[in-house]
Amino acid sequence: MLIAIVGPTAAGKSDLAVELALALDGEVINADSMQLYRGMDIGTAKLTAAERKGVPHHLLDVWDVTTPASVAEYQELADVAIADIEARGKVPVLVGGSGLYIRAALGDLEFPGTDEAVRQRLEAQLAAIDAVRAGVSTAHVDRQARKVLTGYGLDKAFVHSTGHGLGLEIHEPPRIGKRDKGKLETGMAVTIEPGVYLEGFGGIRIEDTIEVTPSGCRILTPTSKDLRTI
Repeated sequence: MLIAIVGPTAAGKSDLAVELALALDGEVINADSMQLYRGMDIGTAKLTAAERKGVPHHLLDVWDVTTPASVAEYQELADVAIADIEARGKVPVLVGGSGLYIRAALGDLEFPGTDEAVRQRLEAQLAAIDAVRAGVSTAHVDRQARKVLTGYGLDKAFVHSTGHGLGLEIHEPPRIGKRDKGKLETGMAVTIEPGVYLEGFGGIRIEDTIEVTPSGCRILTPTSKDLRTI
């Protein structure tokens, strides 16, 4: 038997979970995404040791605050905790207000693997977009993306099929490229598509079209980023 207690913030879920665990000889499994973090006590209503009344609590204070949250990792941890509690003849009591984490613990979700290379390309693209504003050179925009990829050790693989590292395309005259000294002008439509090509892997082009403005840029791409293997 697995009991799940869900509901809005400040509804008394944690206290109810403790009382149920005491009545049913159970143990509590946290499903609150914020209570997974160490040090996140204020503002998360994390029960103190006294408030837990001796009931074992699992998956509290699991991650450091600098660790990116991962519901897929949480699902694995929850599966282990549930199996361990049940193997000892206890009742697992799942409690929390994070619906995604509840569903993951109940086995309703399957998560695909992540691709760190895609994350690196996206971060490089965002760095390039942040650098776009009227008056800067295309070389400056290119350098911002290169800086990110260099940090990942991918600078030697940072090339583009047309030969210029960022794949910066200008859709309004003048026609300028990365190696030119031309400056971006207000109203230009610019496509940024950083490419990283790894031996034996190929590459992915991640593309956004943006309009240059005096203070920054406006994304024109009507849909989410287009990922295409080339």
